[in-house]
Amino acid sequence: MGLRQIVVIGGGPGGLLAARLLRRRWRCPVTVFERQPPGSTYGFGVALHDHAMSRLEAVDREAWQALLRLGYPLRRWIMQRDGEQVGIDNDGGLGIGRATALGQLTELAERAGVDVQTGHEVAVDEVGSADLVIAADGVGSATRERLAPALGVHVDPGPIPFVWCGAAVDPGGMLLATAETDDGIFTAHVMPFAPGRATFQVDTEPAALERAGLATASAATPAQESDRATLEYLESAFADVLNGGPLEGNRSRWSIFSTVACDRWWHARTVLVGDAAHTAHYTVGSGTRMAMEDAIALADALDGGGSLEESFIAYEQARRPAVERLQSRARRSQRWWASLRSRFRLPLATLLLSYYTRTGSVSLGDLTRSNRLLLEGCLRLYDPRADPLDVGGGILASPFPLNGRMLAGRVLGIGHAGASDPKVAYLPAAGVEAWSPASESFCRHAEATRREGAEVLCLTGPPARDAVLDRLDVAEQVRLATRTPVAIEAPPGHRDDLAIGLLTQRIDLAALTPDESR
Repeated sequence: MGLRQIVVIGGGPGGLLAARLLRRRWRCPVTVFERQPPGSTYGFGVALHDHAMSRLEAVDREAWQALLRLGYPLRRWIMQRDGEQVGIDNDGGLGIGRATALGQLTELAERAGVDVQTGHEVAVDEVGSADLVIAADGVGSATRERLAPALGVHVDPGPIPFVWCGAAVDPGGMLLATAETDDGIFTAHVMPFAPGRATFQVDTEPAALERAGLATASAATPAQESDRATLEYLESAFADVLNGGPLEGNRSRWSIFSTVACDRWWHARTVLVGDAAHTAHYTVGSGTRMAMEDAIALADALDGGGSLEESFIAYEQARRPAVERLQSRARRSQRWWASLRSRFRLPLATLLLSYYTRTGSVSLGDLTRSNRLLLEGCLRLYDPRADPLDVGGGILASPFPLNGRMLAGRVLGIGHAGASDPKVAYLPAAGVEAWSPASESFCRHAEATRREGAEVLCLTGPPARDAVLDRLDVAEQVRLATRTPVAIEAPPGHRDDLAIGLLTQRIDLAALTPDESR
């Protein structure tokens, strides 16, 4: 395969990095068309995940060093509620100003010989002379829309309204601050990206937005302006976090995040990268990571020596499993935030642990190594006498009061019952998604089962870890809806996930299946 001309539509991190890597490898003309004028961008800061930075270091040490030098380390995550704070250590990568990152990547691309044309918008049909077209034109990709019938596009709007702002604050790490107003709960995700500078993104429930009158205000705000009423409302709600200062707007209006997925990421000579191909909810902070890792994988695939089609297939095969895993985690994260009100008054340490483990990407072993004090604090809420050196075993062995008697531990037997054992109802939960219409129907069925005399509701299903994690989420909803002790069934290999479920009050008891092959 010989490439004579490459065009990149969109000058985001993925497009600029792909342009630089391909120009250095193929030495053919590479042109980037970015519709925004020079120095103009939407948003404030972006997160550069450690994993993506490691991949970048392996393929382009110069770019890695440049971004590393500009980044703000995110090694501490803090949760704040009612003026109280609790923190956790975290390998969270770097925060970096979006304009700064794009400026640096543009400079690096141009240094490699890429022609970057800003303030210039083109459509895929207007670049007929290019052998390869890379669409990096973001979540609202016009290229994806144009090629939608061939790509099999799926767009799933989420339930949480959000708004991007900026602020002159530095909370010392990633800060998750809640504000309970007369209208509802608002949460600020504050990510520093430079000394004294932070992204200040806020989300809330649709009903809270309606009660505050902000949905109407945003709808009436011109597209290129910020919703002033929203900024003033949030300045008041988060005055303590802002130290009485203002919020900065940049076309800041309430929006709904949509998860984008495509059956195929390429058609003919055109291939999609980053948000044009797929999105993951902003609460996992991985949009820039996915775009950069896409760019690296695409460059590697095109180096493979096959045809353009073979290279596209290799690129998608290399990236799709990781993207789908991240999208699965992001769906769990989105569900957690959409249902925040249901667990809002958990002890703050428990709420932080629930947040930190919401996607399943952090194991009990990870937490034991990096944040033992948080685990021990949550364990003491259950059983002050439990062995702090074995948090998982301690929580599973802790006693549980049930209808006037005390169970010796939190592990149920499966398929048998003694005279003193609880009356357990086993409810198949395979395929039920938490905090959805299906789970609401499931909760009604669980409540009817409880009324028939069940003391414990045990959710059953497949043994795979993703299925176990999904059951934990459904169990939390059932537990809250029925006010009945809830367990889930899982193989012994998932004891640590069950322990985290107990510590975060997703479940009350655990049911270990006899073996993992069940």
